Amino acid sequence: MKRLLLLAAAVLGYVGAQAQQFQQSSSALSSTATVLAGTTSNYTANAFFCGKGNGYVGIMTSFKLDAACTGTITFYFQKSIDGTTYETTPSVSATITANGSTAVNTFTQATTLGSGYIRLSSIVNTNATQNLTNLVVKFGSQIR
Repeated sequence: MKRLLLLAAAVLGYVGAQAQQFQQSSSALSSTATVLAGTTSNYTANAFFCGKGNGYVGIMTSFKLDAACTGTITFYFQKSIDGTTYETTPSVSATITANGSTAVNTFTQATTLGSGYIRLSSIVNTNATQNLTNLVVKFGSQIR
């Protein structure tokens, strides 16, 4: 019985140690700014540190339009090694279909191998008359 208890404690200690190897990291950009219909809004701040050894970052976007429409919104993201110099042409994008004045929440997974940072670079609203509102962009990853 004593050996069984020692074995169970050892297994639980190992599992607990394994679970502590990863830490969650997240960052959010909330904007009350409106992306006007038929325009591109550029962003240059709010970089997210991806962490060492992490190959992916999760990107959660949320937005709605100010009127009924099912056009598309495209989010562009730039990567960087040092958090200062970013790629000229964004290598990560997500094109999402709007649902009028109902909020649309989406998740995109981006490969970040070799890069230390990622940031929102621009949002393109292709809708002719509907403005994008209630914008939230969140980044998250597990840091090893």
